[in-house]
Amino acid sequence: NYNHQHPYIWSRLDLTITFESPLARTMEVFGTALREATLADFDLAKKACVEFRERYGTEDAHYEPRIHSQIVDTGILLSLYYVAHYRESCTARTRINAALIAAINANPSIQLSNPTINLVHTNQPPAATPREPLAPQNRHSSRALSPVVIPTS
Repeated sequence: NYNHQHPYIWSRLDLTITFESPLARTMEVFGTALREATLADFDLAKKACVEFRERYGTEDAHYEPRIHSQIVDTGILLSLYYVAHYRESCTARTRINAALIAAINANPSIQLSNPTINLVHTNQPPAATPREPLAPQNRHSSRALSPVVIPTS
């Protein structure tokens, strides 16, 4: 929640990486990108926190970017937490996204995961044996020609 004395809110950005991505390295890279992209926002939020504490005599949150991880079906879900001014949350998210995209491009071992279905056949049907083509029929014959299906491989 925010108010006119403390206009900063916590937001979350979720990204899922593949199980093959190096978790420790990914958290380090994402943490650096998140810190750099939100440094000014956190500084302003800390100042607002001091004013809030002086006025109301209560402790507020610890203002540092955070990353939490969770194993999900498609990989490892990383939740990135940051603060932003309530009027600038979209701008902050865009800035963070740009920093994360640059970090991902600079570290090819980090792969994002998305829910897809990958069918792998382990029991292949037996290969069909090709049939011999029928001999040409006499055009005056009463028997109609039947089509020949020759499976291709």
